[in-house]
Amino acid sequence: MKLILADTNILVQKIRQSIIWEDIEKTYFKKGIKNYGFISYVTVGELSAFAYENGWGKNKMGKLRTSYLQFQPVLISSKRVVDYYMQISAYSHDRHKSLRLPKKFSVRNMGKNDLWIAATAAAGEMSLITSDKDFFHLDGRFIEVIYIDQEKYFSPDAHV
Repeated sequence: MKLILADTNILVQKIRQSIIWEDIEKTYFKKGIKNYGFISYVTVGELSAFAYENGWGKNKMGKLRTSYLQFQPVLISSKRVVDYYMQISAYSHDRHKSLRLPKKFSVRNMGKNDLWIAATAAAGEMSLITSDKDFFHLDGRFIEVIYIDQEKYFSPDAHV
C-alpha cells in the first residue's frame, strides 16, 4: 500500500468533515486502516497556530486533536529531511546543481512550511496529497503529488 503524507489543507477538509474529505477518505484513507496516512509536524504546528490565533474553543480543539489520530505524525529532524529541503529549495529557484526546472514551470518561492512538508514526503518516500498547486513542479521529480481540485466540487457540474 502507498504511503501518503497529507498536506495541511487536507487536514482542514477533515476537520470540516467536508464532502471533499469524504471523497479523499474513501479513495486514499480507508476507514479503520491506520498508519498509512501521515502528517508532518509542520502541519500540526500550522493547524495549532491557526486554532490558537482564532480562539478556537474546547469543541473545535477536540475535533482538531481527533483529526490527528488517523495520521501518524512525522518529525522533520532527520538529516535526510534537511537534505531534501535543501535540494527542493534549490530546484524551486532553478539553482539545483544537477536538476533543471522544466520550461513549463517558472522559478518559485515556496513557503517555508511547504518546503518542509515536501521534504518530509520526499525523505519518507511518500506521496503528498494536497489541494495546493505550489507542489506541481515537484511531481515526478522529488515526490508524487496527488492533487485534489477543490473547484470541481463547486462547479455547476459538481456531483454535490
